[in-house]
Amino acid sequence: MKHKKTLVSQFVLWDYFPISQSLIDFEKVKFNALKNYWGNYRQSDNINDWRHNYYNLSDDKNITWIIDYVRDSYNLISKNPLRPIQRNRSVVLSQNESLNTHNHIDPYNLEGSPIMSGVFTSQIGKNKVNLVIEYETGKLKSKKMRIAMETNKIILFNSELNHYYEVNNNKEPLINVCFSFSQ
Repeated sequence: MKHKKTLVSQFVLWDYFPISQSLIDFEKVKFNALKNYWGNYRQSDNINDWRHNYYNLSDDKNITWIIDYVRDSYNLISKNPLRPIQRNRSVVLSQNESLNTHNHIDPYNLEGSPIMSGVFTSQIGKNKVNLVIEYETGKLKSKKMRIAMETNKIILFNSELNHYYEVNNNKEPLINVCFSFSQ
């Protein structure tokens, strides 16, 4: 065989944001997410739409800097550079809340769907909460990867992967900044 064509490439990347080298005001990031959560500024009023459980984020340089960092870090290791899609959102889970399985693909607009999705954990309590990513590969069906969420942790994954947040067993809300990229 002389030629190889990768048909599907799925992966999950995670790292920590370098807070010591940053000018980002992380308290403003938290407040931005909470303000939109308290105001019930959902991305969709349709309860059957995955965006119903996501809240808008107001334009803010701190959030832009986080997303720019993620994009630039990924672009250093990839031949296919990413571009942010300006639909930044947040997930805020109060005590005993979770988020059901979903992905970020619009089946009626595949070309307009993002290729990569990301999560930046802004706040989490002492108890562990996982982001669970579901995948299958060849004969292996219904596989799950659990990634513990931690403050300042960034998780990047293919947008077509089903994922969900496990129950937040903390008194403090779990606050995530979520973003998407295209190529």
